[in-house]
Amino acid sequence: MTDTKYAPGPIKCRECGTELETIEKSHLQSQNCTGEVDDVEEYRSKYPAAPTRTTEMRDKIVDGLKDN
Repeated sequence: MTDTKYAPGPIKCRECGTELETIEKSHLQSQNCTGEVDDVEEYRSKYPAAPTRTTEMRDKIVDGLKDN
């Protein structure tokens, strides 16, 4: 998660404009997106300043790890 850039609220996919909590491979490869970018690493290299996860989603992930 070191390359992850966080946003305080929903983020817009730079490929299709859909608002999401996190940019994931499943979204990028879905029929709802453009199909131009195959995975999150490629997305990050194409849009280096773009956030790929909300702080709320980050906190959910961290809380889930603490519970285990």
